[in-house]
Amino acid sequence: MRAPATLARFAATARRQPAPAVALAFLVLLVAAVAAAPLLAPADPVAVDLDHVLSGPSAEHLLGADMLGRDVLSRLLHGGRASLLGVAQAVATMVVIGVPLGLAAGFAGGWLDRVVTVFTDVVLAIPVVLTLLVVLAVFEANQTAAMVALGVLGTPTMARVVRSVALTAAQEPWVAAARVTGLRAVTIVGRHLLPRVAGPVVVQASLFAGVALIAETGLGFLGLGAQPPAPTWGGMVADASFVIDQQPWLLVPSGAAIGLTVVAFGLAGDLVRTTLTTRGTAGAAPRGAPPAP
Repeated sequence: MRAPATLARFAATARRQPAPAVALAFLVLLVAAVAAAPLLAPADPVAVDLDHVLSGPSAEHLLGADMLGRDVLSRLLHGGRASLLGVAQAVATMVVIGVPLGLAAGFAGGWLDRVVTVFTDVVLAIPVVLTLLVVLAVFEANQTAAMVALGVLGTPTMARVVRSVALTAAQEPWVAAARVTGLRAVTIVGRHLLPRVAGPVVVQASLFAGVALIAETGLGFLGLGAQPPAPTWGGMVADASFVIDQQPWLLVPSGAAIGLTVVAFGLAGDLVRTTLTTRGTAGAAPRGAPPAP
């Protein structure tokens, strides 16, 4: 019965907040489109068509063609695969490292809390841009290494947010009661603390996804991501900037895709957070009562 109840809460939240619902639908369609890029793309993304160099939208090229006559729509779909994959790598790294650290620090406290606090302070002091450049130099323009490094650098924000929520929850009477009844710490954290932190985790992850996308496209713009002729959104922006005086339209498809996706990440995260928070509130243990074994 949990799945139908969750879907009902989600539908109710979407009706109250149509903008986040539209943003989430946009992200779902975007992911589906880039995943099916080989099937949906009207042309080979690296195929040159010298008869349509710098052409605008037309029947042959729905979003126009770039400086080499390559189909912009095809490059946008294929380039989205690299960009969204980089975002997924960065966000997954931040969540996998940051959430356990925050839960451990907030629930256990003591020396472990102090160690995690020092770790987050040290990582926050590391310059992000310089670190990414060093990683790309060491790993020879490896985008995966750069995005994983970005995820590690984003860990302190996630860990601090999760620690704050877990620290508050760990002081509640029902946690003490659960410990007295003999429930293991892993059970308490997994069954009762994780639902409490799910909402903040989703919000931080969605906001960081926007940051990661901007970072990934920035690296592509500088030519430090996937190398030409492989399409990336950042590389498309760079190509368009070279010929902006001749064909300003070229900046619109890639720029719009990046901007809309960044905004959609933030709005969609708010919708999911509201749904999870409603669930967590509805299923929370009464204050002072031990959780069910």
